[in-house]
Amino acid sequence: DQGKEYLFITAWNEWGEGAFIEPDEINKMSYLDAIKEVVHEINK
Repeated sequence: DQGKEYLFITAWNEWGEGAFIEPDEINKMSYLDAIKEVVHEINK
């Protein structure tokens, strides 16, 4: 343990596989906003 924390975000642009977090017409920014909220809570 080196005291490091990691956040892995996978499948950034895997549209063909249905795994993506980029803004889209249906979900808008909701995926990115959720990640932002979690990171904000962790860093309090």
